Amino acid sequence: MQRMKKIILFILVLSFTNVFSQIQFIGFDRNVCPQALNNTYTYSNFSSGGGGSGTIYGYTIYKNGIVVYSASGNMGGGKFCKDLIFINDSIGFLVYYSGNSSNRVLRTEDFGQTWNEIGGGAPNYFGLYVANSISAYLVTQWDTPLQLYIARCCALQSNVNNNFIYDQTISSDIFVTDTLLAADLCNQDSLKIYILNGLDTITYHINFNLQYVGIQPEIDVAKSAFSVYPNPSSDLFQLSILSINIKSVSLLSINGVKIITYDNQSVYNNSYSLNHIPNGTYVIRVDIEGGGNSYIKLIVNNNH
Repeated sequence: MQRMKKIILFILVLSFTNVFSQIQFIGFDRNVCPQALNNTYTYSNFSSGGGGSGTIYGYTIYKNGIVVYSASGNMGGGKFCKDLIFINDSIGFLVYYSGNSSNRVLRTEDFGQTWNEIGGGAPNYFGLYVANSISAYLVTQWDTPLQLYIARCCALQSNVNNNFIYDQTISSDIFVTDTLLAADLCNQDSLKIYILNGLDTITYHINFNLQYVGIQPEIDVAKSAFSVYPNPSSDLFQLSILSINIKSVSLLSINGVKIITYDNQSVYNNSYSLNHIPNGTYVIRVDIEGGGNSYIKLIVNNNH
């Protein structure tokens, strides 16, 4: 009888331990708020080689069903895409798991053709919240020892912090303030992240302190090498420069944050859409073939 009591007690303790050691990601307090999307971006993971040491693991990114990017590696260099979020037609964020036991965040601003690393975290991927066109929060976790990471990922490398929140107990709510370099896409001044630890819900509160990234002082929009028309514009604009001289055209906020990079067809047709762009003052950046760039202000007014 005494032996039976010990067995029952052991089972109860084991069950209790399993419940309270189980960490689950509940989610963010809201979804990402993308801008207008005319393209559909998807991904697929693949492997080849039969499972041995030479097996290749990778992923492919598709734009409207057409391959625009692919990455792979073997052994410790294998790659698995975990998440893909585009906030407009040109700017997107990608999370992939690397064979060296970590999740990495990449960002593109040219319709998925090239990607740059902007941060990373632990092996267990929970979620990614894209705050704006340059910043995102990555939530990851280690099992042993128990650790939760919330990384601030950013296109400005000086602003990357992979240990923005580092929690080894996951037992009580945490309140922090972070500086955003551009407004939150959902026009919110805070973000909440919910984690379930056993039977307890832990909340990570991030309050935003907004600090705009300004256009570089050496950029003089008053000395542009081209003009834009109509200005103000409502649905589209054109440029007084031959398309063969243009490398790329981007629309920036007045604070210098890139909103969209136009595709080659827009450049060729000299017709740049402003669909779903709110009223306000913006900056057009034109990169010239052979080097150099030029800027000009554009007013968007959809009320006339």
